[in-house]
Amino acid sequence: MSKIIRAVDIVAYSLLTIATCIMVVSIFLQVVFRYVVGNPLFWSEEVSRYAFIWIVFIGGSIATKRGAHIGVDYFTALLNDRQRYYLGIVVSVLLLIFCAIVVASSVPLIESNMTQKSPAVRITMAYIFLAIPVGFSMMFMYTLEALIDVLRLHKSNRTGFGEGQAL
Repeated sequence: MSKIIRAVDIVAYSLLTIATCIMVVSIFLQVVFRYVVGNPLFWSEEVSRYAFIWIVFIGGSIATKRGAHIGVDYFTALLNDRQRYYLGIVVSVLLLIFCAIVVASSVPLIESNMTQKSPAVRITMAYIFLAIPVGFSMMFMYTLEALIDVLRLHKSNRTGFGEGQAL
């Protein structure tokens, strides 16, 4: 599993870097052409918007890996360790189901947009919508990795349940 996650990391960070560079360069060129040359580029706003869409979905998956999504812990702080452990498992399983549903639901969206072209750069919109299943597939993998790690750690040392206590 760790080799797969390492590969997902490489793809995620590479896509994020590429999309960020595309966005920064296109916005920079737009500023230069608008204010220095006096002739704004017709495509830069569209390219930067599409790069930002990819940044959002790939960044969301990386935030999942890092545990950086916003969460409300008021109620979970009231739970004991065992309850928090089980709640974490339930939330992870629900997130896995949600990610799988989003990925499966995005396939028809991509298929229906194969022939639609973007107005300025004339690329197929399927490439833009492809960010959805790619980002959520990565989120699925990161959530699955975290769930497996929690289950493996719990099984090996039974943290928080007292000496000799089983689930």
